[in-house]
Amino acid sequence: MRCRKDIHRGTRQIGGNLIEITHPEGARLILDAGQALELPEGKEDRLPETLDTSRPATVLSHAHLDHWGLVAQLPADWPVMCGAAPARLIAASPFDKGKLPHRLTTWESRSGPIPIGPFTLKPWLTDHSAFDAYMLQIDGAGRRILYIGDFRRHGARRPWSMG
Repeated sequence: MRCRKDIHRGTRQIGGNLIEITHPEGARLILDAGQALELPEGKEDRLPETLDTSRPATVLSHAHLDHWGLVAQLPADWPVMCGAAPARLIAASPFDKGKLPHRLTTWESRSGPIPIGPFTLKPWLTDHSAFDAYMLQIDGAGRRILYIGDFRRHGARRPWSMG
């Protein structure tokens, strides 16, 4: 059987990404939990109702609000992972102001594969305006998925030469 992919947000807007990958055994990963960039004045962004909040595991690609801005709405006992530098940026963000109830588990740049239940995560440092941004390679159930986050090829860093 294959992993199932559900894109809850981010296909009809810039930012606000929230993607779910479910392993045939039932384990799952949530890739980013971002706030929409364009909201009407005075409107608060919320997690999509399609997201089942009873089964955890969240991985953040980088420290822009459109990729982590809704994490505080996730259950406080969910594990949340990201790079070490993005964790420091999120903690220092004036947009967080201590609202994030999660302890962020971190990896260092150029980390080896990280086991998460039946998945293996490999973060790939990528070129983006956010410091220490990552593409995320997820292996599970004999398949490989590459979540590119906000990958670009026109910046100062060339991701393919970064190892």
